[in-house]
Amino acid sequence: MMQQLFQKRTHDKNESEREKMKEIETLITTQRLNIVEATKADVDTIIEIESHKDNRDYIWIGTAEQHLAEIEDPEHLLLLFHTTRIIICY
Repeated sequence: MMQQLFQKRTHDKNESEREKMKEIETLITTQRLNIVEATKADVDTIIEIESHKDNRDYIWIGTAEQHLAEIEDPEHLLLLFHTTRIIICY
């Protein structure tokens, strides 16, 4: 499934097809973990995670514009990993 999703995203440059892909909410679900594709609404949360004192020294901190560009780029998958209650990483 993940490989099919990746192939579809990277090979299909048609704007309407990319919008259809955005409608997929959960890519992978287990009993304890959900993996979803990030949306524009998630950018503030991503920056908050990056800027947290326990993370900021070890990762690249992107701007809102950079993350929005990643979300719109069909060559990128920006994913959120969360439990049923909270986002735990991206």
